[in-house]
Amino acid sequence: WFTVDKNGLLVYDDNGTLNTPNDDNVRLIKTTNSQLPENRVRCIEVDLDGEVWVGTELGVVSFNCGTSAFEPQLCQGFKQIVEVDGFRANLLETEDVRAIAVDGANRKWFGTTNGVFLMSPNGKEQLAFFNSDNSPLPDNFINDIKIHPESGEVFIATGSGLVSYKGEAVQGVPFHVEENAYAFPNPVRPDYFGPIAIKGLTRDADIKITDVTGQLVFQTRALGGQAVWDGNDYTGRRASSGVYYVFATSDDGLNSPNTLIAKLLFIN
Repeated sequence: WFTVDKNGLLVYDDNGTLNTPNDDNVRLIKTTNSQLPENRVRCIEVDLDGEVWVGTELGVVSFNCGTSAFEPQLCQGFKQIVEVDGFRANLLETEDVRAIAVDGANRKWFGTTNGVFLMSPNGKEQLAFFNSDNSPLPDNFINDIKIHPESGEVFIATGSGLVSYKGEAVQGVPFHVEENAYAFPNPVRPDYFGPIAIKGLTRDADIKITDVTGQLVFQTRALGGQAVWDGNDYTGRRASSGVYYVFATSDDGLNSPNTLIAKLLFIN
């Protein structure tokens, strides 16, 4: 997928034979043959599910076409409907979207001329909005966004410099292996009250933390390959001294039953 200056998108497939142009597939996607709201395409990003997200001067459109990318009747694109403060509209339809990034939880980060929008994986829900008034952003004009896959740190390039944000979503692993998963800090000492990170998880795994008797203490869902626990149980009380077991289950359910991935020691 390529941007074409003021002329939409170009989709190209050489069919694995770069030096043989006779079997190439090419398609030009424009406002006249798709849901593109504007032919001036600013940016393109492919998410973790293979869906192509396109930023324009008039918002965002996504293409989830698979092998049908070269069939105009089947690959028109889709304008997501979003509800914010009780109002429904196409995703960022009034924004000039200049950058798109996808984090380890498949959430979308959209950089615009008015700041940064963080959206849910399907683009239906606005999770956060950052601008120079409510964050350390030095400028609302966003040039680019990049995310470190292992740390989850979000780097935002603006018209007045670079700023980073410590994100919680990191890249997931293909399957759970106890040797690769870990909790930090471990042990959790009496003077520590910050977040406890559990890393080395499959993407968006369900996490359960129990005491040694099997009593459920905490349950959450990972953001990409990382889950975060505040050290409190369901009642809001600090976990007691002892050993806690961390179990994980990935999205494929029966093929990935609860797996003990880490042990965590609390010292109070």
